[in-house]
Amino acid sequence: MEYVFRRFRKHLILLVLLAFSFSTWVWADKIPPSNPGEDTPREVQEYLDRIYNNWQILEITTTAPNGNLKGKIGKVILYETGGTFSLWVNTTSSTVWQQL
Repeated sequence: MEYVFRRFRKHLILLVLLAFSFSTWVWADKIPPSNPGEDTPREVQEYLDRIYNNWQILEITTTAPNGNLKGKIGKVILYETGGTFSLWVNTTSSTVWQQL
C-alpha cells in the first residue's frame, strides 16, 4: 500500500489542488458582499464593493489575451486552450496581460 501511495503521490496532490480550485470557482458566486458597518468610511465601502463586483466576474476566453484583449488594470480572465486553463491578469489598461 505504501508503494502505491508513493507512486501516485504527485497525482493525488494535483487532484486535491484541482478539486479545491474547482470547488472555490463553482461556489464563488455564493459569497455574499461585504457589510463593513455604519462607522466605516464611504470610500472603504465603495472599494470593497468594487473588489466584490470584480471578483464575481470571471471571463473565459479561447483567444490568447496578451496583445489581443483590452481590459482594465487588475482584471482577471481564464484562458482555455485545448482543455488547459490558465489565469491571466491585466497589468496595464491596454492589451498587456501577465499569466499567473
